[in-house]
Amino acid sequence: STSFNYNPKDYADLPIKSYTEQLSVLHGLGLRKFLLAAVGPLGCIPNQLATGVAPPGKCVSFVNDMVEIFNMPLKSTVDQLNKEHTQNGTVFVYGNTYKAFFDLLNNLTSYGKYIDI
Repeated sequence: STSFNYNPKDYADLPIKSYTEQLSVLHGLGLRKFLLAAVGPLGCIPNQLATGVAPPGKCVSFVNDMVEIFNMPLKSTVDQLNKEHTQNGTVFVYGNTYKAFFDLLNNLTSYGKYIDI
């Protein structure tokens, strides 16, 4: 139902803002090393594939597009947090799990023998 209240960018901004606030709380409690993982290609999960929206063997592209709308400001947030917290060995790292999973899906044979069951 949130799709009636927000466009994808505005919706992505909500969790980014909340995420940033929670990271500040954790930093205030003494945490100094953070890994912020991107959201993976949700348009490729079985639930989305079962909708039949995407052609066989493909992912639901509009879902993946929305995920990227979230991941891009997440990476920018990591860069900003690193600029703001340069003391006490604080490090924020962006883990691009979206790219890693998408690479795995698109290059199966480069990761070992592929067996179609």
